[in-house]
Amino acid sequence: MQQIPILAIHGSASSGAMWKVFKRRYAPHSEILTPDLPGYGNQFGYVFCQPPCLAQRAFPLLQHIKRQQGVHLVAHSFGSSVALEIVRQAPDCVRSLTLYEPVVPAIFKQCEDPEDVRWLGDLVGLSQILAGTSAPVAMQTFIDFWHHPGAWVAFSPTVQDKLAQLAPVVLRDFQEAMTEPAATYADIPFTQPVKIFVGQHTQPHARRMAQLLQQGLPQAQCQVMASMGHMGPLTHAEVVSQAIWQHIQRAEQTALAA
Repeated sequence: MQQIPILAIHGSASSGAMWKVFKRRYAPHSEILTPDLPGYGNQFGYVFCQPPCLAQRAFPLLQHIKRQQGVHLVAHSFGSSVALEIVRQAPDCVRSLTLYEPVVPAIFKQCEDPEDVRWLGDLVGLSQILAGTSAPVAMQTFIDFWHHPGAWVAFSPTVQDKLAQLAPVVLRDFQEAMTEPAATYADIPFTQPVKIFVGQHTQPHARRMAQLLQQGLPQAQCQVMASMGHMGPLTHAEVVSQAIWQHIQRAEQTALAA
């Protein structure tokens, strides 16, 4: 079976290195691309010259994808907002979509339920903390929100310093993800296989975003990953990698059978 390339996109305060287990395990079977988003990894210090816009962040990935014969798209957290921008602009170039705990805060804009409005307010409040406090305090709040309370203090001072340097880029991630119009995720014009993973021990904002996104992608299958939280691709890398690979293989088999 000819393997279609896989493009894996990392989330906020991370880099393409987060997919190293997935890449090491399956690179012998398929080309796996794990780029650093602007501002992260090898692109640390990237100067953003335009107002916050997901299209700008997705642009270099789109240019690469359009030179391929299609890719399987994988994303974690904020990377899912970038992945969905790619799907919006070039749906014919994406053979399947796999998202682990998609962070797409703009999806709450389409909601009228008071609980959903409160979830959006929490995420707006988190972005305001990133914008209005010192970098260490901002990143401690961010890390504890998405990981678990007390996660920040478990990091070494060296790791804390490195994460604090990423505070402006993390804020940029929020700003870009928030700029999407309310209708963006209401009816996504994508018909290829979709898998959404949610950690068993995640927090309610992530769980609800996954639920709402599934409504916009009715073909999506949602799977709860036992014993995991928001950072499952790091804390349970082997299990998550295998689950992603299985979804991609099923998508390829379905395409061959069609």
